[in-house]
Amino acid sequence: MKKKKTRILVEPISSHAKDRFDSLMDKIHTCKIDFESDDELYVRSANSNYYFVIQKPQDLHWKILK
Repeated sequence: MKKKKTRILVEPISSHAKDRFDSLMDKIHTCKIDFESDDELYVRSANSNYYFVIQKPQDLHWKILK
């Protein structure tokens, strides 16, 4: 039985993240969490073209919307 991936909505806040959001993520806010540690979320874009890490509780590049 395959475990359902958790999804989050992200918003880019740095110029680096905005560039990745526009060029690699097709401007889609939904991401899938592949792994979660105590201080990081390992996520991938909805189209699976971009994999990145979000620092918890606050990241310099990404804001978690939901």
